[in-house]
Amino acid sequence: MFPGISSDSLIRDKVYQGCPLKHSYSDFKDYLLSVLDVRASDPKRDSRSLEAYRDSVWWAINEAWESYITPDSHLPLQWVSLLTVLIEYRLLPKNVFYFGRGVMEKLDIRRYLDNQPMTSEGREALERDYLHVRKDLDSLDAALLMSDVAEDRWGSSDQ
Repeated sequence: MFPGISSDSLIRDKVYQGCPLKHSYSDFKDYLLSVLDVRASDPKRDSRSLEAYRDSVWWAINEAWESYITPDSHLPLQWVSLLTVLIEYRLLPKNVFYFGRGVMEKLDIRRYLDNQPMTSEGREALERDYLHVRKDLDSLDAALLMSDVAEDRWGSSDQ
């Protein structure tokens, strides 16, 4: 999904070195919901095409693309929030699914939560969503996945 980067390479000790977070877990989710514009409507019944939603997924990732591949304490928040929203609204591109699944399989959520200073609400929400994401990624029907987002234009201002 990110040229030259494997999901296996992202989960390193630096991810588990607790440090003050710039944003809360709910901030990440709220941002994604606003960019994807899915809060007020059901994509299955909306007039927007799946391609338009896929383009919005690309924009949501592209806005902070480096944070999705930088092994630090924000990385788990980025991936869990992204996958939670995309799975909930059935807007999961194939390449995001496979890359995100690789990240989730390597992440030791208990170790992360034990070391990361967070509010109890943030901790509970992150753990709950992580467990749902893991379960959903393992049971998701591949036929429900959207086509891939562009993989070679990260950081550009257009697709």
